[in-house]
Amino acid sequence: MLIKEEQAYILDLGCGTGLPISQYFIEQGHQITGVDFSPNMLRIARKFFPNHDWIDGDIRNISLHQKYDGIISWNGFFHLTQVEQRHALPIIIDHLKPMGILLMTIGHEKGDVTGKVNGQVVYHSS
Repeated sequence: MLIKEEQAYILDLGCGTGLPISQYFIEQGHQITGVDFSPNMLRIARKFFPNHDWIDGDIRNISLHQKYDGIISWNGFFHLTQVEQRHALPIIIDHLKPMGILLMTIGHEKGDVTGKVNGQVVYHSS
């Protein structure tokens, strides 16, 4: 069983619909601010989780003027090029409280690859 600590304020970068990552943290009693550049995804997140903040934005240049206990970018950060990642990481870290936790997915080796999701070309970089 997960021991529930006090409520944390978590920033989810590339949150999409909020499923399943934001949902998990919401169910644990935490407050989510999600950022995504897809209005359609954010519309769904707002419908599912109306008591949380869903912001139309780009993780490469966010400026929320707030610090968070934790920042997540699950299946989002690796869609940026390596140059964009190097530029965005300090901006992202600037939103993290001291001793905050950063959780993001990255590839297992350096490089760029493309794949397809639902027939659309998708870029990944590590």
